[in-house]
This record gives sequence, structure tokens and C-alpha cells, in this order.
Amino acid sequence: MQSVGVDGCKAGWFAVSIYDYDKWEFRVCKSIEELCKQYTEADIVLIDIPIGLKDSGIQERLCDLEARKMLGPGRGSSVFPVPCRQAVYSQTYY
Repeated sequence: MQSVGVDGCKAGWFAVSIYDYDKWEFRVCKSIEELCKQYTEADIVLIDIPIGLKDSGIQERLCDLEARKMLGPGRGSSVFPVPCRQAVYSQTYY
């Protein structure tokens, strides 16, 4: 069994792969296509990136609230609030 955890980084995508229950490796892929080609045999790939950005509003996404509740006080704070679509795609940051 192979599980892969992925997060975005300046160089592309940082991936940590765990296999055979006690072996692991990490790598940086320049694109999501490269990452997909690298891990075609993986049983599960978990990507730390929000999917389903809101169009507007200040209310948090229900999935984020539920994830925090499920993870509890010890790990719930690792689910960060996601900005709205307009903020993510803005060409300027203040």
C-alpha cells in the first residue's frame, strides 16, 4: 500500500510517500501532471489545497467547520480558513 501527502510549495508540489508501512520518501514535482505521473500506483493521494472556493461572503465553508469539529481541539486548528475566489485570483495583494 502506498499513501501520498501533497502540499503546494514555491517549486511546485511537495510530496511525501509512505509505503510498505515503514518506508517513506519525499520529492518535489514541478507540476501536478508530473506528480500524477510519479504516483500512478498510489492507493491514495491527499492534496492539501482547498477545493470549492466561495464566490463571496464572510461565512466559513461548512466542510471546514465540520473538519475542525471532527479533528477536535488538538488538530482542528490545522484547517485554515479559505479566502473567497476573488481574493485568491487577485493580481494585487495589500
